[in-house]
Amino acid sequence: MRIKTSKLFLNKKILENENILLIQDLDGVCIPLVKDPMTRKLNKDYILAAKLFKNEFCVLTCGEHEGERGVNRIIERSLNSTIEPKKKGLYLQGLAACGVEFQDNKGNISFEGISQKELDFLSKVPLLIKPRFENIIKRLFPYMEQKTIDYHASISICKTKFSPTINFNSLFEIVGNNWEKRVIIQKELHNMMNEIINICEYENLSNSFFLHISPNLGKINEKEIIKYSTQNDIGTTDIQFLLKGAVKDSGVLVLLNNFIGNKTGTKPFGQNFNFRDSPKT
Repeated sequence: MRIKTSKLFLNKKILENENILLIQDLDGVCIPLVKDPMTRKLNKDYILAAKLFKNEFCVLTCGEHEGERGVNRIIERSLNSTIEPKKKGLYLQGLAACGVEFQDNKGNISFEGISQKELDFLSKVPLLIKPRFENIIKRLFPYMEQKTIDYHASISICKTKFSPTINFNSLFEIVGNNWEKRVIIQKELHNMMNEIINICEYENLSNSFFLHISPNLGKINEKEIIKYSTQNDIGTTDIQFLLKGAVKDSGVLVLLNNFIGNKTGTKPFGQNFNFRDSPKT
């Protein structure tokens, strides 16, 4: 009874308040996980409801808005239209790439705090991953045909603009419930991504990027700790190559800053505040 009363009280406070911002952490919990991520969909009623909130609702995701794997493509598939979302303002406004890429509900994109040199390097990351990934597959699965290798590469290497990612699930399916082989895959792909992050030093970008390991076991010396698979836990399933400062905590501050600025005319954290300006703790 207390829980029900508490929820009713909270709902009442939300409805009565003129200045409220709802931020939804958009991830696999909100968008159902499927074998092929290119077939994911959202409930149409959810998309239409988000529109009704206008500027009082934003999403925050480590995925991206644009690109073939972006949330915008999920919106278009869910509405069976590539025209209607932009025309009617049905894209989900908010931040993607963990706080980097802002979008309004018509799909207009903006981003601040990133240099052209960083963008150029991000675009090269999938190209650096591909040959290394193929070599790993050939070592682990020596009898796999090139056509099948290409298939796993296309699914596992996410060519996203701000967060190129290696996903383990495709290879995990090959080994099934053999958790020891899953650990080998995790170690190999983790080493591969560490090798690519080390290339940044030669490009004078050593302070620009970090590896976001999901899920992880926390941090040691600012580096996230991989969670190895066990009999009862699949462990880490993907590693993202992200801009330093691109974390959801920073994204919340950016969204609040914009929201208060739109309401009052003054942005409390500064007019051009972005994820790079966010406190480190």
